Amino acid sequence: MDIPGSACSDVSAIAREIELSHGGFGFFTPSSTYHRFIPGLQGGKMSSSIPESTITFQEPDEAVRKKIMAAFTGGRPTLAEQKELGGEPDKCPLFLLNLFHMVEDDSELDEIRNRCLSGEMMCGQCKKETAERVLEFLRDFRGKMDAVEHLVSL
Repeated sequence: MDIPGSACSDVSAIAREIELSHGGFGFFTPSSTYHRFIPGLQGGKMSSSIPESTITFQEPDEAVRKKIMAAFTGGRPTLAEQKELGGEPDKCPLFLLNLFHMVEDDSELDEIRNRCLSGEMMCGQCKKETAERVLEFLRDFRGKMDAVEHLVSL
């Protein structure tokens, strides 16, 4: 939009007012956006064409648990190395799943991260805890879906 003689900040404000007056939302334009993509459970691309990389809402609990227990982690090659050097949560799809979706409390997330980094928690334990969080979420979500199913028309 070109408004001769106006400062850039004025143009943004005028454009926002015009958008609002025409039924738009009037969002403020960001100067940049940042995205971080969560990897699939196998550590690579998350894709419906790679069933082991994703979890769907309608999958049976046992299938979800199996996928999580078979997931790639940020662990070390051996148990001894894991205990000595600790894990690498920033490379772990399960930690990222917890970070972005499963754990709301930052102090709980810090505890998970620290237990991993220190070698106190092994990947098997993390997988079990993550599986329980995911299954609890899915059961709650499925219940909500069931409660409104009658509102959906095909």
